[in-house]
Amino acid sequence: MIRVYGEDKEKTLQKCVDWMCSHDLPFERVTKKNVNKEIVIDILKLTEGGFDDCVKNGYHAALNNCSFTEALNFIVKNPAILKEPIFFSETKLVVGFQIENLSVFLPRNQRGRGI
Repeated sequence: MIRVYGEDKEKTLQKCVDWMCSHDLPFERVTKKNVNKEIVIDILKLTEGGFDDCVKNGYHAALNNCSFTEALNFIVKNPAILKEPIFFSETKLVVGFQIENLSVFLPRNQRGRGI
C-alpha cells in the first residue's frame, strides 16, 4: 500500500492523488495530525540522507544537533517541518511532486507507457 503524506490544500498533492487514481494505484492518506514515530521511521528507512531528505531545508541544522530520538520526537510534535508531498511504500520513497518519479509505484509492465 502506498501512503501519501501532505495536506489537502496543496494543489500538487491533488494532482498526485488524481494521477494515482487514474492509474488505479491504491493509497492511504497521512495528514499532519496522523504523523507518529512509526510513520517517520518508515520514511527514514527509505532515505539515503536521513532527516535531510524529508525535512524542509530550514530545519536541517537544528536537527543535526539533536540525537535521533530528539529529532524524531521533534518531527512528531511539529510535522509541518516535513517536506510535502511524500509518497512511500514498504520499499519505495518519493519526496516532492514529479509525475516521472511517481512511476516507480507502477507495476513494471506499465512503466513508461503514457505517464
